[in-house]
Amino acid sequence: MACTLGMSVSLLVYIIVGQYLFAAKWEWFPVFGWSDSFWENLFKYAPLPILLGVMVSVAPEYAPLSQLYSR
Repeated sequence: MACTLGMSVSLLVYIIVGQYLFAAKWEWFPVFGWSDSFWENLFKYAPLPILLGVMVSVAPEYAPLSQLYSR
């Protein structure tokens, strides 16, 4: 039930919650900002949304495998 609920939540919700936790609360990533340099934006401001997007999109691919090994 928790997996179904987790997969039905929008990617945008995960990004907002992730930015709140990892950037605002724990200060692992910058909270806001943008520069004129493409590379600075890519390596400083974009990693958190990219990592969250990858984690959320990869998780459903491995869900059927976990059901095979739980038997």
